[in-house]
Amino acid sequence: MAAATVTSKGRITIPARVRADMEVGPGDRLEFVKMAEDHY
Repeated sequence: MAAATVTSKGRITIPARVRADMEVGPGDRLEFVKMAEDHY
């Protein structure tokens, strides 16, 4: 499991391992989709 902390500006840093697994990098956009209560 990986975790990230939300800053006071609402930003998070995605852990390097997660970025590599998801193949995301600078400029990529992520969507947060609610699948169930408290589950995105």
